Amino acid sequence: MQGRILFNIVLCLIFGVFFFPLEKYHPISKFENYWEEQRISNSEVNISGTVVEVNQTDYFQQIIIKDVISNNYPVNYKVMLMIKKEKGAEFLITPYDKVKCRGSILEQPVRYNPTDMDYVTYLKSEGILARIEVIDIDIMKKTPIFEKINNKIGEHIDYIFQKQDSEKEFSGIIKSLLLGDRSDLDESIQNNYFDLGVGHILVISGFHIGIIYICCTTLSIWLGKLFLKTAIIFVKEKVAILIATFLFGYYSRLISTLVFCWTYCFIIGLSTSNLRACIFITLNIIAKCIWQEDDFLNNIAIAIGIIIIYNPYSLFGVGFQLSFGSMIGIGLYKYIEKFYLDKGIRFQYYTTSKYCIKINLYSSILSSLCITIVIAPILVYHFYKVSYISIFINAFIIKLFMLVIFSSGTILSISFLSLNLAEYLEDKLIYSTDFIKYLYQLFLDITDTLKNLSYEINFILDITNSIVEYLNRVPFGLLAMDSPSMFEIVIYYGVISLIIFLILEERYVILKSVGIALATQLIFGFINIDNLYFIPYFNKPEVVITQLYVGQGDGTIIKYGNKIITIDGGSSSNYSRLKNNINSKCSFKIDMSIISHTDEDHVGAIIEWIKNNNKIELLIVPVLNEADEIDKQIIDLCEQYNIKKEEIITPTNLEMGNMFLDVLVPTTKSSNKNDNSLVLNLNYGDFNMLYTGDISKEVEQTLELKDVDVLKVAHHGSKTSTSEELLELTKPEHAIISCGKNNIYNHPHAQVLENLEKHNIDIWRTDLDGTITIELYKNQASLKKYIRNEK
Repeated sequence: MQGRILFNIVLCLIFGVFFFPLEKYHPISKFENYWEEQRISNSEVNISGTVVEVNQTDYFQQIIIKDVISNNYPVNYKVMLMIKKEKGAEFLITPYDKVKCRGSILEQPVRYNPTDMDYVTYLKSEGILARIEVIDIDIMKKTPIFEKINNKIGEHIDYIFQKQDSEKEFSGIIKSLLLGDRSDLDESIQNNYFDLGVGHILVISGFHIGIIYICCTTLSIWLGKLFLKTAIIFVKEKVAILIATFLFGYYSRLISTLVFCWTYCFIIGLSTSNLRACIFITLNIIAKCIWQEDDFLNNIAIAIGIIIIYNPYSLFGVGFQLSFGSMIGIGLYKYIEKFYLDKGIRFQYYTTSKYCIKINLYSSILSSLCITIVIAPILVYHFYKVSYISIFINAFIIKLFMLVIFSSGTILSISFLSLNLAEYLEDKLIYSTDFIKYLYQLFLDITDTLKNLSYEINFILDITNSIVEYLNRVPFGLLAMDSPSMFEIVIYYGVISLIIFLILEERYVILKSVGIALATQLIFGFINIDNLYFIPYFNKPEVVITQLYVGQGDGTIIKYGNKIITIDGGSSSNYSRLKNNINSKCSFKIDMSIISHTDEDHVGAIIEWIKNNNKIELLIVPVLNEADEIDKQIIDLCEQYNIKKEEIITPTNLEMGNMFLDVLVPTTKSSNKNDNSLVLNLNYGDFNMLYTGDISKEVEQTLELKDVDVLKVAHHGSKTSTSEELLELTKPEHAIISCGKNNIYNHPHAQVLENLEKHNIDIWRTDLDGTITIELYKNQASLKKYIRNEK
């Protein structure tokens, strides 16, 4: 055992030490450089390849291709083709199609906010090295056997599980469970499962492949016994045993199971989790074929090695990390279980069925706990939240979905066979006998019976969905946290490893007590270190003001103590940006949301926040007009979700601790929403910041203003705002402009920039600097930008 553990440690060290040279000298770097050279030269490229995946966005069809040939140069990694949607026209492209196209290479997307998905790293982890905007394209339709099978199964799932449109969500879940196809999966259901920490159930992974592996081995044993009993009737016993051994013997069962699992994965697509599961099964079967003990941790190390050798960037993929993190958690559980089994502690539990059920429950919770301990830092690092309820619900959900997968798979297999036999016999009815008619009707009856049985599975799924939705509403069911640093993650895993060692080693009683105390402090600190004060020397800012990049919109998040205040939020497409940033500030709710005015680019994300059942304690808005579509929507949502709404008619002072927000209201009413914007003056100690919404120069002249430290420039830097008189009156040291990269309005306007520079004001722009953060301490303020190499 020690040798095997040593092997894993050494292998991990090899990949840890040599990863970066591996990345530098790996063939993948050669192809990266090739695409970058082509982009810099601004030359068009001619591309051909095989379609792997097709995705739809609001403005593009995204076509991922492999076996790429660019200008007669073979490229061993994938490329994403971006086809603009024009006038609603879309190309009918499916996986396995061959494409030839001409296009220009796009610049890699920039990550503007620290809580945004790192899209470049994601693409590289998937082996996608370039994005190409397509100018023209030729498509050669190909429908290989794997795609035909996949499509046929998908159609049959709809036929069996979707009796009416209202049940489409159930067929969508079954497709996700059996085919990995989430195109018909209801987005709200998917979000509920992932928020609860059990979303892995809906993604084809080792769990699903493992069930198929068990079903295949069990079925082959049962078929072998059935074949032997039947064969003995017709041939001699020795001959029957010989044939049965050849068809269903030990090695035949293993090889046929291996072939079936790999074939299944090729049908549904080889994702990282599928590939890892197939590698595991292959290693397990090889060990059984050579009559050797299967070592779980060694299998993990070998699978990691195989995947990383092909693409070193896989290491940074969240799917890779969660997939192998879960497997390491299972390995940890197996080690703990074996430790206590070796000591005979669990022997007594198997003496009665009562204790057998009890120990199975304990084992399920313990395995779920081990997985959660391992993947918690990964979840927090990428998603800024972790669910502790999942520790308990996972055991229940896994057992339930094992039943669903097995039952739905059985129903689909039998009904598929009976329906096809019925269709075959239907063609023969012209020449039929009574027996053929009887068989035809029998197969139809079997199909109808199985179709009725699918109601029971739909009922189970409906109950499960309701439970998951309810648990998502349980207070404190989820923990929101800031993304840990690499140092914190290393410390976390180091201390957890030490604690497990000390718990298992009975000799170190004193060290065990100290270790548990350290683990408690570590875990609580990891959960919400920003809100605990056991580190007195940690110099935390008292107020953090975050100006997010939300494209051509506006969105500010203020954290003061444990309170969250938002000023606008950007358009509806920026909801995830707003949500991730608030979650990273250890919160799931907004204490006070201030809307300057109700243009979509300012209020859209807040509307989405409310629609997704997130909490707002107080909503501050200008006077709303029910005749306006967006205003009416806000009024209705506040009533529906019981949100306290306050319409500001006269100048108002808002107070939260030592922070003050003076809300100024334009003295003249206008039909233009921009000129009716609420103007805010934020004061904390000696620091003053002015938010001007989208007001024009004319409205600026009507306001009574004073000196400020930071000016939030109005209307994204439009020339209709930010007059020289305003700058002379407020005398800001810094000006922040929120605008989109290469926006069609050419904001900020050159005249505004010139005025700011003339007054020696430091200019901060979200389109160049990304997120702009202002940290307020007792005696000073600090401004930081996320993108440091632009300005």
